[in-house]
Amino acid sequence: MKNNLDTVNGIRVHLGKKLSYEVFVEIIDMLYIENISTWMLYDDDIWIFIIPQFKNEVLIKEKKTTKYCGCVYVEELEKEKKEEEEERGVIDSYRKNWIVFPAYLGIVLINIFSLVKFNKNQ
Repeated sequence: MKNNLDTVNGIRVHLGKKLSYEVFVEIIDMLYIENISTWMLYDDDIWIFIIPQFKNEVLIKEKKTTKYCGCVYVEELEKEKKEEEEERGVIDSYRKNWIVFPAYLGIVLINIFSLVKFNKNQ
């Protein structure tokens, strides 16, 4: 029932008159181990129900269905998001490799001074 996310049907565990307290505690322990939080004790029965936990996969499936609806607005939002990610990538690469630019400038200045000095000697 838990694997199928069955939200309509439930499980009824009937507790007989000769049931020991130890067995009752074991049943409650099983519910705790299986992460079943929706159960209730009613008369001599324990009713167990499953309430599905919505995950991000459901949201991703909904996004996929709206992605191909042909809406211009959704497509524009996706394009803007891609552009922002690319821009962040470029800025991050500049931040990581900032030392390259002053080094390149230094090499250019050394070449200019050496050419000026070489031309003065001739």
